Amino acid sequence: YFAALNALAAFGNNTNRSKTLVMETLLYAAGERQITKATDKMGIKSSTKEVAVLTIGKDRKTVGSTVSTMLRNVDGQRDDRVLELSEYKSELIKKVFGIGETELETVMEEDDLEKALIDIVIERMALVSSER
Repeated sequence: YFAALNALAAFGNNTNRSKTLVMETLLYAAGERQITKATDKMGIKSSTKEVAVLTIGKDRKTVGSTVSTMLRNVDGQRDDRVLELSEYKSELIKKVFGIGETELETVMEEDDLEKALIDIVIERMALVSSER
């Protein structure tokens, strides 16, 4: 969500690094300035079994229609549980974004690991904008 907002803002302010909204969103989602690094970090691998799809549109009806068409075309099912944080995903996020235990402990409030990880990843995304 925040990657998409940042990408839309970058295009709106003419501060985008890439030529497409898709690639700009990927750069923010990965917290990277370079396309190759972002793709390595966030791209689909041969071992990928689940994906999150982001659809951006001007209104809910168009977005809903697009999602329905996409699901039909790939014989897929919508399952928002793919976005839920698991222990495996937490460890993967820490590894991919280089988040150490000290940083987590500094940011974490009331033992809320999910919120701490979200805050740190959003901070990494914001750094992409400031590194222009």
